[in-house]
Amino acid sequence: RKVDQALIRAGLPPERRAYQPHVTLARLTGSAGPTDHFLAKHAALSSPPFRIAHMTLYESSLGHGGAAYEPGERYALTG
Repeated sequence: RKVDQALIRAGLPPERRAYQPHVTLARLTGSAGPTDHFLAKHAALSSPPFRIAHMTLYESSLGHGGAAYEPGERYALTG
């Protein structure tokens, strides 16, 4: 709501789409080749257990050439 109010004050139209925060786990495009095999193999989204020492949060920007990813924050995972 605050972003929409700031847009209106700046003379711009408010965003018409609902805000939907999300996490992208993978982005598949036709340019990478057929995706049917990958999707069939990984449809359960499961893997053997593994340890993760840190997590990096990335910001994506979509452009004409696809998405560009910039690392944001890095979080150490302990315990």
